[in-house]
Amino acid sequence: MRRARGFVLVIGVLGLVAVVGLGFLSRGRGIGQPVVATGVVEPRAPDVELPLRGPERGHKTERTDGSRAETTLARADETISFHSTAKPHDSPLLCVVHGRVVDPEGRRAGSWRPFVSLTDAAGVRRNTETRGDGHYSLAGLAPGKWTLHWGGAGYRDEFQPLELSAENPIVRRDLTIARSVALKIRVTTPAGEPLYEALRVRNKAGLSNPETPLPVATLDAPPETIEEAADAGENRVGVGSFWSSGALSAAAGPQFMGVLLLTVDLPVFVSLVVGARVVATQRVESGVDEVSFVVDLDALLARQASVRVRFLGAEHGEALRGGLEIESLGRIDSVGDGSWSATLAPGSYTLRFRAQGYASAAREITLAPGQELDLGDVLLPAELTIEGRLLDPEGNPVVGRLVVGQRDERGILRFDDALELASALDGSYKIPGLLAARYVLRTAGDDEVVFPGRKEPPTVWVSGNAEVSTLGGSVRGFDLHLVRAGVLTLKGVETLPSGTRCKVLDEHGDILRTQGFMPGFVARLLLPPGAYTLVVCNEEWIELSRRPLEIAAGTTEVDLGR
Repeated sequence: MRRARGFVLVIGVLGLVAVVGLGFLSRGRGIGQPVVATGVVEPRAPDVELPLRGPERGHKTERTDGSRAETTLARADETISFHSTAKPHDSPLLCVVHGRVVDPEGRRAGSWRPFVSLTDAAGVRRNTETRGDGHYSLAGLAPGKWTLHWGGAGYRDEFQPLELSAENPIVRRDLTIARSVALKIRVTTPAGEPLYEALRVRNKAGLSNPETPLPVATLDAPPETIEEAADAGENRVGVGSFWSSGALSAAAGPQFMGVLLLTVDLPVFVSLVVGARVVATQRVESGVDEVSFVVDLDALLARQASVRVRFLGAEHGEALRGGLEIESLGRIDSVGDGSWSATLAPGSYTLRFRAQGYASAAREITLAPGQELDLGDVLLPAELTIEGRLLDPEGNPVVGRLVVGQRDERGILRFDDALELASALDGSYKIPGLLAARYVLRTAGDDEVVFPGRKEPPTVWVSGNAEVSTLGGSVRGFDLHLVRAGVLTLKGVETLPSGTRCKVLDEHGDILRTQGFMPGFVARLLLPPGAYTLVVCNEEWIELSRRPLEIAAGTTEVDLGR
């Protein structure tokens, strides 16, 4: 939670709220660069050869006529941006934006609440939801240039530039929200049975089921594969996002697989995609609100692949109970007796198994159509751990997050998002499930600047890469001493090709941060002060350009369009 010190004057005028403040300060959890690490290494673990590698608040205001007016104050951590780069005027007065969100007929937008956000020039975003009557307010905004963004489930996202000034600190913006084109998707078998019902019947009968196809919308006829569909879930792919649950899907009815919400008007091409492979496509013209496909499950299954594996304890050969994550699908399967099998669409996957008290391990596999892959028995040893504390330069505990990396067979450092964990209030952390190997730790937790709008405290302390080894056994007392972060702001990303991303390399050429670019936001990364190399890549991580960087305290801006 951000906190404000000083005085705050709340003025209610016809249901409006202005926030006046002096001497605002902010606090937050953070994490930083290790300068020394000391600790105890426990006895060496035996070497084991593995086939796997490692509600809004209300405020009552009295009117002069004795009646009561209700004013809703958004939460401070949602509305007051202490880190905004919009330059305040000499006046300490902060600004308020308020109004009402309605549909094109002037009515409030249903029973759900649309969101409204404001983003400053550096990509810092403040969020709120509308009240039941459609009204919204965002307070504590510094004068300067902002981007107003509003939308919600079943409606299109809208954007509008907005400049705030101390001379006109209270601004009303009434917003109209437009409904998205929604296509109801019906998928049946040749016998006319709805897809989900057919899958349930087969599963009850003990028959194998193919992976469920994902409806995807594109402006043009699709190629044979749509790679971004492989792990999309309900995220947008092409020009739409598919909703198989929730209010929109329920309103469509059980005869439909779900609803495909479009970001454009018709016509579009709608395809069924299994994994990344397109299995059926049709063009949908204007005026249509329902799309039907017929799918033969046996034929679909024949085009897919199967994989099986058995997990055992290395010391006694006992079958292990745990969970197996298929990372590219965002799916976790329960493993009860050590054995696991699945039918998957052709493509590449990362399998990661975890069992309490044992080392976790991951394996990348690639499946061809019709392939039956048997990974055999996988022996897992007892886990090793790394323990320590996150500390600021004065030795005070820091609440933050760590991510764990390893070098691959080519010596390239790669961080594993699946191995990320938070420290406790006293700064202590413990990383479980490790093998006897060499690891690299660094801080994470800068989500509120990498992904603006997340309700997390600001990161203050960060770290570089810290090498640590468990080859001699578990490690205790590995304390990381952190430094105050500098901010790298990346502008001009709108001039780059779609899918462009970047990585920041440290002085040794190792990856410290990677970052994709989101439309409408300015990417900001928190780094320890020092020398770096910024590498811009395409969506396949092929290098397009590189430039040296020097990160100092405060903010360093880089225009990628130059």
